[in-house]
Amino acid sequence: MRIIDLVHQERLRLSVVAAEPEDLEATVQDTYVTDLPDPRRFLGDGHLVLTSCVWYHEPDDAGRFVGALADCSVAALVVGTLVVGTIPARLVEECRRRRLPLLTVSGDVSFNTIRESVRDQTRNARELALTRAAALDRRLVEMAAIGDGPGATLELFQRELGIDCWIISPTGTAVAGAGPQLKPGRLARLFNRVLEEPATGLVVEHDDDTADADTTYDDADIGHDRGADSVWTVHGSDARVRGYLVCAGDHRGWPPDAGRLVQTLLSVAGLQLDLEEKARSARQHQIGDLIDVLKAGDVPPGEVSARLRLLGVDPRLPTVIVVAAINDTSFPPQATLELVTDQLVELDADVLGTVAGGHAVVLLNGTGVESDAVAECMRAASGHQLLRRRQLVAGVSEPSDSVSQLAAALAVAGQRFQGAAGDGPVVVSSGATILSHDALLSMLSDRVKASFADGLLRPLLDYDARHGSDLITTLRSFLDTNGSWQQSAERLHVHVNTLRYRVSRIEKLTHRDLSSTHDRVDFYLALQCLP
Repeated sequence: MRIIDLVHQERLRLSVVAAEPEDLEATVQDTYVTDLPDPRRFLGDGHLVLTSCVWYHEPDDAGRFVGALADCSVAALVVGTLVVGTIPARLVEECRRRRLPLLTVSGDVSFNTIRESVRDQTRNARELALTRAAALDRRLVEMAAIGDGPGATLELFQRELGIDCWIISPTGTAVAGAGPQLKPGRLARLFNRVLEEPATGLVVEHDDDTADADTTYDDADIGHDRGADSVWTVHGSDARVRGYLVCAGDHRGWPPDAGRLVQTLLSVAGLQLDLEEKARSARQHQIGDLIDVLKAGDVPPGEVSARLRLLGVDPRLPTVIVVAAINDTSFPPQATLELVTDQLVELDADVLGTVAGGHAVVLLNGTGVESDAVAECMRAASGHQLLRRRQLVAGVSEPSDSVSQLAAALAVAGQRFQGAAGDGPVVVSSGATILSHDALLSMLSDRVKASFADGLLRPLLDYDARHGSDLITTLRSFLDTNGSWQQSAERLHVHVNTLRYRVSRIEKLTHRDLSSTHDRVDFYLALQCLP
């Protein structure tokens, strides 16, 4: 109920003494009768204060009294003039200065009449609100029962309550919304906050860039409204996090009915997101099974081809594999997968992705897909909002021309991922970025590496097998200690003379010289290539 609605009730005989027209639109929540000089401890937001001005003795009293009312955000002040005769000029002046609506009531209308009118109308308004809330609650539940998606549910909530709202996935993507599209900076700030603390009515302020210690956001990133958002975690039927409900504004100032409807919306959204998660998870499980098959090795190419066809891709076309992760343990691997796949969908290729071993694994299948183009597309993510305080590391394989090469391509991508190093928000290791011997070896097939290792080390392997000796272990220790006789002997727990004998045996069996840097490099690489 507004102040202007009370003024229009003829039986109350209220008159406006001082007020701006827009201030009369304020809502009255309750009434309070007082003649205390400073009643602030009894007042609340939206109170209609009624007074006989018994407290007024001198002009400064008006400043203290009106200041107390303004500090409590009351709706208006009503003055009865039976005691004072006329309203003090200083009181009118203070109300104008504080923009506090000032009204007076006819001497034949009691304060109690005004109080009863406000009480009756607010009671009716509450009953109407409860009825409306119950109807909306029922409609929200019905939408889940008939299979409507979260988008339709959010639109109903926004239409009835006038509150813009969105759902963010557990990976930081806006999956549904009713209201303007979330700006990238606003979305990033919300997601970073829910990773740091529980979202059970979490209020995220957007007008204070110091909220994120090492991150700043531009107005264009956040959007025109740099106010606050309220965030709740959406749980599925298995209690797992299905996403986050974001509502524009600070919920702490909402009426109780809105808070109860938010809880209903959370339950309904959880059921709806459960269904979407099952469909997405089923496909990722299929892709995960394919990755497991490739890791196992020795799988007939026909089985790999069949699995690729079930996933809707052509096994005859080239395939590039990407293994990636973000250097933040709190950042969900599924979020890394979505970030990577969102980057790679720009390429002319089918994109299959899953999470395996805590890493995002993505297969790109299509005509002309090249590792350099994939790597460049990945590097383009360096400006992503979620990477402002994180680093994305990725390994990219060469294109495999047949399904029989996919297992090797997966291994190469994994090895390049492990060997990737550098600064900046995105580090990608591909065939074009050879920064270590690990990266160089990752370009070779397992067959080539095994052949190289076997050609050089076979005499040592056979000698160890026949005599139960440890020449391979001795060679590895000698190289790891940079040819230091003393350090290597201590590591092997043998006498230096014993070590000299073993090294001599290695040189005789392989026809190599371990004092030669050239031969040492060959031995080191051969050991790295051992399966």
